[in-house]
Amino acid sequence: MGDYMERKRIEVEAKFPLINKKYTVEKLEEVASKVEKTKQKDIYYTPAHEDFLERDPICEWFRLRFTDNEKVITYKNWSNNGKNNKISCKEIEVGIDDYDGMLEILKSLDFRKIIEVDKARSSFEYNGIIISIDSIKDLGDFIELEFKSNLFDNEEDSLKYINDTIDKLNIKVGEQIFKGYPQLILENQKKVL
Repeated sequence: MGDYMERKRIEVEAKFPLINKKYTVEKLEEVASKVEKTKQKDIYYTPAHEDFLERDPICEWFRLRFTDNEKVITYKNWSNNGKNNKISCKEIEVGIDDYDGMLEILKSLDFRKIIEVDKARSSFEYNGIIISIDSIKDLGDFIELEFKSNLFDNEEDSLKYINDTIDKLNIKVGEQIFKGYPQLILENQKKVL
């Protein structure tokens, strides 16, 4: 049972700047199943005893996510190999029934709010991959391709499957990004200052 639970919680994900958004959405609407279209507000926190932002690369995130339909708390942990090039992570996500109570818990445990990420997301399912088109406030348009189970034994094969899907759908993307949206926004804010 433990091995199943561990495999269930592994997420493989690749993120890219999206160059041809209009074409990509039209293509996905034609060939993929639409999963959802949502507005998401993600609020990221760090515990006082271990500041996630002090690690280089950042390999842990703790967030509250609000959508039209749900509230969830998520913890993500990439196995840190000393580089910022991981595409798989352990992800634990739990629904929240009492938002105010959750905020009180975080305050009591001395968690500090880092940043908010406002996102419009359209998600599609295609050949076992969830493909999300994200428009991030103050950042731009991105595409994330992810799957939750271990379809492959290693990250190289997983990334090849993702890249083959991008090629097959003729999606135009920029260089792969290994940083999360909160980190990208924080870096942009530093550039503006």
